[in-house]
This record gives sequence, C-alpha cells and structure tokens, in this order.
Amino acid sequence: MVRLFGTKANIVFLLALALATAAGCADSSSSGKNAPPTANSADEQTLATAALRIINREREAGLIRPLEWDDTLAGVAREYAMSMANNNFLKRFDETGRGLAQRLVDAQIVYIYAGENVACGFTSAEEVVNGWMKSNEHCKNILCPEYSRTGIALAGPGQYWVQIFAGP
Repeated sequence: MVRLFGTKANIVFLLALALATAAGCADSSSSGKNAPPTANSADEQTLATAALRIINREREAGLIRPLEWDDTLAGVAREYAMSMANNNFLKRFDETGRGLAQRLVDAQIVYIYAGENVACGFTSAEEVVNGWMKSNEHCKNILCPEYSRTGIALAGPGQYWVQIFAGP
C-alpha cells in the first residue's frame, strides 16, 4: 500500500533564531549546502538525488527556482525516515510528539519557512514524486517559492520517504 502525508508549516522562527544567535549556536556559515545526499546505501543516495532532479524539473516548469541540496536537512530527513521505518508509522509527529519544527530546532537549522513531505511504499523516485505531485498539500510544498533548500532521505523496509523544505 502506498500512503502519503504532508504538511506545509510556514513557521516563523524569529524568536528562536534570535535566542540561538545570542547563545552563539546559530552559525549560518555551516548551512550544509553542497553535495548530493549522504545515505546508508548507494541505492538510497541515487534515489534521493533522482527525486531532487525530478522535483527541480517540476519547479522549473512552474518558473520557480530549483531547490538546493542541504546536507543538514537531509540528515534530519534521514533520521526521521529511519524512525518511521523502525517503528512502522507514517505521521507528522514521532512517537514522542516531536514534529518538524522541533526536529529542525534540535538540529540547529535556521529557517523562516519549513515544510515536509512523507510517503511510504514507493520504490522509485519517479513514483514518489508523482504521488506527491498528485496530492494537493504535497504539490504545494514542492512548488512553494519560499523554499530554497531541501533534503530527501528514505529508509526501508517499506521505503519510508521524507523530504524537508526550508527557506530562505
């Protein structure tokens, strides 16, 4: 069975950002942008990279700038994909009640806008992106112009996919 779940959380993070900056923990120079994803296997890395390529084609077709890969977001996505796979759930919140905003704060990720797409049961990048594009909420996340960076990960069994968006 293929299942999708998405959220668009346009979360204003200004107070937390100010506190993190004052405490010396927010370092924007280490944004994690750069290389393709780090995953547990070459297959997962290949699938995540392929998904980003397809997503950026969709964005470019809508005259929206492509998303940049962010290793830190990919790490958060990977942890959440593994948690869902290990605990056999597909939800916005984990078993402790932590949602996307808390996972990003815990990883000290600086953002103004954030969103997340999750899915389960897709075996290819094409399938998961097509599934997300057919879902109104997922499609809104993919085509949201406020998002400038992303990280994608998947974990099995069951192919649990997580894409996290952030902007700027």
